[in-house]
Amino acid sequence: MLLEVSNPGSQPFEDMPTGGALLVGSDGQVYRTAAQKQQPALREVRLGLRERCEGYLSFKLPGGVAPAEFRFTPNLGLAADTGEWQLYEPEIRVISSDDASVRSAEGLRSSTRLLPDDTGSGVPSS
Repeated sequence: MLLEVSNPGSQPFEDMPTGGALLVGSDGQVYRTAAQKQQPALREVRLGLRERCEGYLSFKLPGGVAPAEFRFTPNLGLAADTGEWQLYEPEIRVISSDDASVRSAEGLRSSTRLLPDDTGSGVPSS
């Protein structure tokens, strides 16, 4: 999944998106990030004022399960606020195939943004 993270706040922003990212499958199950298959991987984010970056998060879903919702909680999943985005299937690619599939959802660039508040703690916004 390609994500863009931006910092419109008044303080630098740091986070590790893999710690607070969850994907809900069409089966209703919640999946955590998997080993990164696509580069650049979005592992650690350090942004100054008005900076942005983008990168991929990978999730491992069983065959026949499509991504339905993306959830992100900043601060390694410990922040009080969680952003939720309903996903559509613009382009799902199987990156590797075994007993489960690693899928990459493209086309979410404008609907998945993390906007930190002025205190520097992340507040997700769609």
